[in-house]
Amino acid sequence: MNEQALSAPLQDHEVLFLDFLGFATAVQHWDDERMGELIAVLAGIADAQSDFDIKGESQSDGSYKITSRAEITTFSDHIVVSYPRIAKPAEIAGDLWGVLSNGWVGMVRQQMQRITAQVAMAGLGVGLLVRGGLSRGKLYHRGRVVVGEAMVDAYQLESKVARNARVVVSPRISDNDRLFIDTDGARCLDYIGEMMLLAEDRHGDARAWVRQRLAEIEATINDLTGYRQSNEAAKWIYFRDKLWYAMEAWS
Repeated sequence: MNEQALSAPLQDHEVLFLDFLGFATAVQHWDDERMGELIAVLAGIADAQSDFDIKGESQSDGSYKITSRAEITTFSDHIVVSYPRIAKPAEIAGDLWGVLSNGWVGMVRQQMQRITAQVAMAGLGVGLLVRGGLSRGKLYHRGRVVVGEAMVDAYQLESKVARNARVVVSPRISDNDRLFIDTDGARCLDYIGEMMLLAEDRHGDARAWVRQRLAEIEATINDLTGYRQSNEAAKWIYFRDKLWYAMEAWS
């Protein structure tokens, strides 16, 4: 048995569980070329793991330096991302640690935002939406092994609460950093705003990128409506409206 795993107890993590909507249909009906594009997306996300590591900078007096490694696991159409809660170094005073700890939470949330936005953009590229849950709690996550009640909570939020292309946040997370309140009162991760930033960075014109995506989404909605797939169409309508609003608010 792996002694390293045995010596590593479950720790508090912030954990993100993402799922591609429509994946089952894709597996059954897509040709090899299109499935290859999706596989490349999933492989690229896993390979980019180190890009999302967080490194705390030392203060001017050299009082601290903290590093948190992102763990990203992909299996089938699911993606699990987690960051361990950092432990207080003995040399840092309690008051200072409170400030640093809050700042660390903000950096973790920003990375969760970035990862979700990149996954969502990649999904759009192959015609899939993303749904998820964000939670906090006990977890063991290393390499291909991920287990713990925090992931179960994130999964249940994705599968039972989210419904649409959004990432619902657990009540276990009390702060509202980078979140928004949806029309049904659910607290959700604001990844669409981050998508706009990525589109501006990658394509030079976020509005133009969104207009192209909206045209593609409208065609998808029309196809689904024509095939009387109203539930699937409703998910695309939800995402279309959120993306359109983000474009209108973009400055």
